[in-house]
Amino acid sequence: MFLFSRQSGTNGTSQHRFRPRLETLEDRWVPAATNMDFVIGVYNTVLHRTASSGEIAGAVNALNGGADRAVVANGIMMSAEGAANQVNDLYLELLLRPADPGAAPFTAGVQAGTLKLQDIRAALLASDEYFSRFGENQPSLWVAAIYADVLGRTPDSGSSGFAGLAGSVADRTNAANLLINSQEGRNAQATVYYTTVLNRAGDAGGIAAQAAGLSTLGEQTIVLSMLASQEFFVRG
Repeated sequence: MFLFSRQSGTNGTSQHRFRPRLETLEDRWVPAATNMDFVIGVYNTVLHRTASSGEIAGAVNALNGGADRAVVANGIMMSAEGAANQVNDLYLELLLRPADPGAAPFTAGVQAGTLKLQDIRAALLASDEYFSRFGENQPSLWVAAIYADVLGRTPDSGSSGFAGLAGSVADRTNAANLLINSQEGRNAQATVYYTTVLNRAGDAGGIAAQAAGLSTLGEQTIVLSMLASQEFFVRG
């Protein structure tokens, strides 16, 4: 649901900086608290498109009939289109290209609830494609790339052991998971979702709470809680 921009550094390595999706906030952030605006906001945020009149009518009728906002948002997120978009967003973010047919198992896993987004994130970071394109098949450059993508910064002295885990996809997956599931990694991901879903910087308490949830509940659940929140509904 967000992208990083990857830029070439002075030493030829890939550098990254946090950046919200280009189609984002101004288009989807409308200052009205109605069920219709809520539905439009969820479609724009999750599916990156405008809901059709039929889709709006169906979801609004459900909400007017007493359906919980979380149920409606979850139905959109976990639809075939929603699952495919979540996977595609990760491909765009990490591999800088759209998902191809080989991503179908990831999409199926997301829709079935058997895969968390952080599992797919780790798989892409550990892939031979990522290692070749952004690590240039060099362990130290791969470590620099995953630090930038996961933590938004350059490696420090604590990263020295990661280069030794770059020899195989399995080892790289373990290393990527260590970063993703670290406190710093979870804080970074929670911060991004505050920007892309709630259109604001996260407060310290909120980031801590969402980061704690990421360790057990997964990214989809955290995003869903934000979408279903009164803050998202009111939107300003």
